[in-house]
Amino acid sequence: MCCFCAQAAFLLLLLPVTCKLKGLSLPELPAYLKAGTDCLMGGSPLCGADCSGAPLLPVLYICVNVAFNVAAMYLVRSSGAVATALTMSCLVPITVLAFTLPLPFLQQAHLGPGFMYGTGLLMAGLLMFNARVWMPAAVQIGQQWRAKLANG
Repeated sequence: MCCFCAQAAFLLLLLPVTCKLKGLSLPELPAYLKAGTDCLMGGSPLCGADCSGAPLLPVLYICVNVAFNVAAMYLVRSSGAVATALTMSCLVPITVLAFTLPLPFLQQAHLGPGFMYGTGLLMAGLLMFNARVWMPAAVQIGQQWRAKLANG
């Protein structure tokens, strides 16, 4: 309960700073929140924002986020913190690559060659770090595949 109170206190203390960063004044905040609520409920706010897909998209985002966090907690429980950290570092470039696809309601992102080099380096490092885990399984699968080709 104390943690919740501390979060609420810091939220209220930092509200003027957050409004300033957003370009709002404190008197404009209630109208801004009302427009956001109208958009979330599928209405058309006065600002003219496109609210198509509401409330389905925010609810879908929350469900996917909860499922992702539950999967991450299960991974920590079953594999440990190091494997979870490596998995999460692998998911970052995969997620960025997913946003380069033509997805509905999102603009398609364009990535430069630096991102591709960095992603390749990260994946190569992850593969080398975990080679003692996946290499025996890969060798066994290769031997089984070779035996099937030789017999059939």
